[in-house]
Amino acid sequence: MQCGEDDPSVLKEEHHLFGRANASETILLCHNCHDKITHVQNKLPPKARSKGAKPEDKQAYEDVTTGRYLEIVGKRLQKRGLDKYGKS
Repeated sequence: MQCGEDDPSVLKEEHHLFGRANASETILLCHNCHDKITHVQNKLPPKARSKGAKPEDKQAYEDVTTGRYLEIVGKRLQKRGLDKYGKS
């Protein structure tokens, strides 16, 4: 899993990173990470998330989504690097 969750009992969800209306590609996320990304996506107005959104709205949606995703993955990478030297 992207966040490092490896507990098989944790609910896993396929998430349309750029919205179901805009892309068919999905990534597998644990339930918590899915909620974190969806929460920030929902801060944008529904019109900005729709299939007919203006290009600048779609870009804002992609920026918000990618930023949150990188924040989640970045924390995992930092922890893994620090753990190697017992510095976490």
